Amino acid sequence: MVYVTRGEFTLGTKQAQTEAWIKEHPKDERNSFADEKPQCRVNLPSYWIGRTEVTNAQYQRFIRATGHRAPDYWEGGQVPSGLESFPVVSVDWVDARAYCEWAGGHLPTELQWEKAARGADGRVFPWGNQWDSKRCRNFGLVTGAEYATAEEYNRAGERWLSNHDDVREGPAAVGSCPAGASPYGCLDMAGNVWQWCADWYYEKAYQRDAKSDLTPPASGTDKVQRGGSWPIDIPWYFRCAHRLNCDPVNPCVGFRCAGGPK
Repeated sequence: MVYVTRGEFTLGTKQAQTEAWIKEHPKDERNSFADEKPQCRVNLPSYWIGRTEVTNAQYQRFIRATGHRAPDYWEGGQVPSGLESFPVVSVDWVDARAYCEWAGGHLPTELQWEKAARGADGRVFPWGNQWDSKRCRNFGLVTGAEYATAEEYNRAGERWLSNHDDVREGPAAVGSCPAGASPYGCLDMAGNVWQWCADWYYEKAYQRDAKSDLTPPASGTDKVQRGGSWPIDIPWYFRCAHRLNCDPVNPCVGFRCAGGPK
């Protein structure tokens, strides 16, 4: 765990930043920024959060202690050899919550996740304001190539998946991109695997937060995911402010734990 100090941080994205990003990165989609507005300053209590995602080896201890189901890609209920330090995936939101509670913590709230990723200065990525494909696990880093258009990337992804093991060759051991560390020392806040947050997804959540109402939605249909993932090439997915909504039973996700006040 790393300690995140009490205080304000910048949440969300300004309209001017959106326009500048679209101009610089024409592959990106304008409407994908709508749920990140308005940008505002939010004050959070101090808390702890996992330095990395939960690993397969850590999840194995949880399964042995509780009898919880194992991820589908494990072999006979055991971590595949060589993947002990890789992030556990194929866990849905309920699995992730169960692990965190067993470990004495909780899934991070969406606000806790974003502050831990970007620090107090409103940076775009955990490491700063400029995209750098070598600082996080992404599809270009995996394949050693760059893709000029979304169509080129999609074709490359189909070819790669037909010839590679996406369990062993896609993600990497947690913390494999130390140059991408956040201001608080968190690793893999961009790339490697998507990560579950505690909150129900609400498109207008930042409008509520801007009015100092930080109460998470009490219900919903989707849960929040953060951080981007290795099969992706488009930089906006890896920004600290990017929000993704996903069915809670989606298994293709990892997570990290938090501790202290929710």
